[in-house]
Amino acid sequence: MKHLLSALLLCSVVAGCGESKATVHGKVTFNDKPVTAGTVVFTTPDGKYTEHVQIKSDGTYSSATIPMKEVKVGVTPGPKPAALAMPKGAQMPTPSGGSGGYAQSAYGQSASDYVDIPQAFNPNTSGLTLKVDKPDVTYDIPLKDAK
Repeated sequence: MKHLLSALLLCSVVAGCGESKATVHGKVTFNDKPVTAGTVVFTTPDGKYTEHVQIKSDGTYSSATIPMKEVKVGVTPGPKPAALAMPKGAQMPTPSGGSGGYAQSAYGQSASDYVDIPQAFNPNTSGLTLKVDKPDVTYDIPLKDAK
């Protein structure tokens, strides 16, 4: 019994032990177009907890492990498909086997589907915050280009 009480006391002192978690889900768009790859990043203000949540090809994301407190939010883009990295007019090489797979990113998105998110939306500079105060939160992230 004495050891159980000691363990519970220690658990309450250790950061994050027994902390309530919530499910946060939504859709990420950039200039009204779904972001088809990348990551939504949730970070506690003290930096002790960070969660990277992959964005699906339809722009949606979901995580059931976000702490119930205020968190900073950022979005990082997925890798560019090789076709977008080629100089204008250059021909895409055909990979061995002839599959044409270089036109897609590691996330399987095509060059025409890729949405290039500006660095301003990364977790350190986005200025986005979310107060997670219930067990299930819908949080859409409509990003806009600062034109």
